[in-house]
Amino acid sequence: MSLPLKTFSQNTNAKAEDVQSNFDELLILNAYNELPSGLINGSNIDFSTAFKFKATTLRIYLTVPPAVGAARLVRNVNYTETLDLDGNGTGFQMLTPIPDTPQILIIDYQRANSS
Repeated sequence: MSLPLKTFSQNTNAKAEDVQSNFDELLILNAYNELPSGLINGSNIDFSTAFKFKATTLRIYLTVPPAVGAARLVRNVNYTETLDLDGNGTGFQMLTPIPDTPQILIIDYQRANSS
C-alpha cells in the first residue's frame, strides 16, 4: 500500500515572505565578489575588507584578466587573516604570491555580527 504524495506547499509551513526574508538576511551577512582595498603592485602585502568578517570564513581568489577562472588561495599558506581584539577579521596579508598587475584579488566572507 502506498502513501499519498503531498505537494511541496503541503509539506512546509514556510511562507514566501519568510523565505525571502531569510534569503535577504543571507545576502546581508555575506560578502561575495568583493575587491579588497590595497595596492596591487608586486610589493604590497596588506589588504583590507569593506566589513569585519568572522575568522576563517575569508576566501581569496587570484585571477589574471582576461582569464575566465581564478585560483583559490589557501589560508596560512598563501595569506594570513588580520584579526582585531574581538577575533574578527579586518583584512589579510599575502604570503605568496604577492599580487602584481594585471592580477585581481576577489574575496568572499561571512560578515561578523555587528553589535
